[in-house]
Amino acid sequence: MRATLTLAACLILAGAVALPAAPTTAQEGLNVRANTTALDFPGTLTFHLEASAPVLIEKAELRYRVGDSACGQVTAAAFPTLTPGADQSLTWVWDLRERGGLPVGAQLTYQWVLTGGGRTLTTPERTFTYEDSRFDWRSIEGTHVAIQWYQGDAAFAQGLRATAEAGIARLEASTGALPARQVRIRVYASAEAMRGAFVFGPEWVGGVAYPEHSLVSLGIAPGDGEWAERALVHELSHVVVAQATASCGGAIPAWLNEGLAVYAEGLLEDVFTEALEEAIAADRAFGVRSLAGAFPYGRADATLAYAQSHDLVRFLIETHGPERMDALFAAFRQSGAIDRALMQTYGFDQRGLDEAWRISRGLAPRALPTPPPPPPGAPGPGRGPLSRSVVWAA
Repeated sequence: MRATLTLAACLILAGAVALPAAPTTAQEGLNVRANTTALDFPGTLTFHLEASAPVLIEKAELRYRVGDSACGQVTAAAFPTLTPGADQSLTWVWDLRERGGLPVGAQLTYQWVLTGGGRTLTTPERTFTYEDSRFDWRSIEGTHVAIQWYQGDAAFAQGLRATAEAGIARLEASTGALPARQVRIRVYASAEAMRGAFVFGPEWVGGVAYPEHSLVSLGIAPGDGEWAERALVHELSHVVVAQATASCGGAIPAWLNEGLAVYAEGLLEDVFTEALEEAIAADRAFGVRSLAGAFPYGRADATLAYAQSHDLVRFLIETHGPERMDALFAAFRQSGAIDRALMQTYGFDQRGLDEAWRISRGLAPRALPTPPPPPPGAPGPGRGPLSRSVVWAA
């Protein structure tokens, strides 16, 4: 992502606990008069239940979960206060400002669980969609995406749909990856309007990808042109790649994630090409491992980080073929470790990739730093109770 921000939108739930799944139908005798939700967008979500039971209700829980997880579902529980009795009017307010917020379009599943008299009574599970009610949304669907927008004519949305589907086709051709499920793309008329949906968020953000929800939000106005197309494909790629590499062991490194997103956009923009060529000429390209985490904040270094990540991905795909990239995804899903997945797929780890890429670009392999001498009296290699090897990061 360049002029946009990709958030691995992790919902942090205070007091969240893993709970066994509750039955999805209400037990005989529970009379539900009202079971409602009310959203004060984007700050709070209020749950309300009015019900009577054949026993004295002593405890109430609201169990809820948001989205899907590759590592199993986690259900959170809220415990509204009550006065024991057979007839209950219960309310719980979820303050999203304290809990980190939700992405627009996220689906929440919830269920009330009432306990008393040795019995547990439940309401059927319900699904609530977290929606931005400030605008009148329209929708158009494609093979892999659904576009929702409110400003611009049908031709505008059709163009975005065509751009998104073409980006997915490029990604499939280069990696074998396709969306695990339809990606819903929310198009705001401006970045400012989109940021109004955030509880928290950087002021400069122009696009957000939520892979676990299969959602993308963007600020795009009719007439935004090439930038809009690139931003759309970029964020969409983050969703597809994250779904294709989902592993409980961890996430793929930034150089692979961002490199694939830029690669899917099409031809690299001149500003990135120039930054990369200048860095190669001066032999100041980043080491691959240094691009595994957060990219630099400075504009020049960030531009180089995106450009070099694109070139690393281009090198892997064009040298070894898209089938290997597909195999890399599969290997990462199994291990959650990028060095292990690279070694299994290509026969080298990130340091080996750094060396192979540098050679392909006419650069000498990166010189390894000289390990410091051992302290006086230290055992030499192979002696003593423990032999250690030092692995130096590229």
